[in-house]
Amino acid sequence: MKNSNIEDLAYFMKRAMRNKSQQPIFFLGAGASKTGGIPLANEIIKDILKDFSDNPKIKKAKDEDKENYYKPMEYLHPDDRNKLLNVQFHHVMVA
Repeated sequence: MKNSNIEDLAYFMKRAMRNKSQQPIFFLGAGASKTGGIPLANEIIKDILKDFSDNPKIKKAKDEDKENYYKPMEYLHPDDRNKLLNVQFHHVMVA
């Protein structure tokens, strides 16, 4: 496994763009997004269950479905999902 710092990654990306070669693929660990200020899935689920507790699909959902990130997201109307994610990620995009 190779470890790279941000300067290495930027170099590989710029080089690929300049040479019009294949774009590099970077594999990041699960903590990379949290370190970057992006909430973890369980934090987003917690907000969904709290902020949309009146949603009939969430009210009827089994407990095990409420623990799966995809189910609570699926229960939201697309507009609600977009608003939720915009709020969650706004501070990351602004920085």
